[in-house]
Amino acid sequence: MGSLLSGATARTSQSEPIGQWKAEHEPTPRRTRRLRLVSAQPGDPCEVCDGSLDPPGGTILETAHWVVDHCVGPLPVGTLIVKPGRHCTAVVDLTESEAAELGPLLRQVAALVHQLANPDQVYVCLWSHAGWQRGHIHFVIQPAWNAQGTRYPHPGPTMQAAMFEANGELDRAAAAAFAARARELASRS
Repeated sequence: MGSLLSGATARTSQSEPIGQWKAEHEPTPRRTRRLRLVSAQPGDPCEVCDGSLDPPGGTILETAHWVVDHCVGPLPVGTLIVKPGRHCTAVVDLTESEAAELGPLLRQVAALVHQLANPDQVYVCLWSHAGWQRGHIHFVIQPAWNAQGTRYPHPGPTMQAAMFEANGELDRAAAAAFAARARELASRS
């Protein structure tokens, strides 16, 4: 996996070898962005653009057009979000440059999640609806393990819906530690 994250810029941090990370040993870097997230319309409420979301562990990596963070919702630790660096509410509205970067980046981030979380499957799906309103698009890269079948009878979107329905609280310290490991692995590629 020599080209795991080629073309992406990762932020480095000190951390333990892969597989031995612990939240209490990892500093939580503050989120910094090379890309400026801006709303399409002045005054548009977009929590992605206005900075009110505080992803655990800060930004993992950025490309010319995309930002990768850890998920902030009730999905499992290791679930990463790939979102455009500008306000965009539909795939059809992506620029040619954004679209050209997207496929390779989704593959690279899925490989990163696979390597760090060792799941049986990695889901890649698009979320862009909130209360039937178009929202800032973001791709969810989620590890899934067959053992989750003991809690959730159906995999895929049904499991994701059940996780949102249960509204479990994300272990932010573990998510921040995962983000630090992901950033470190990305920096070595």
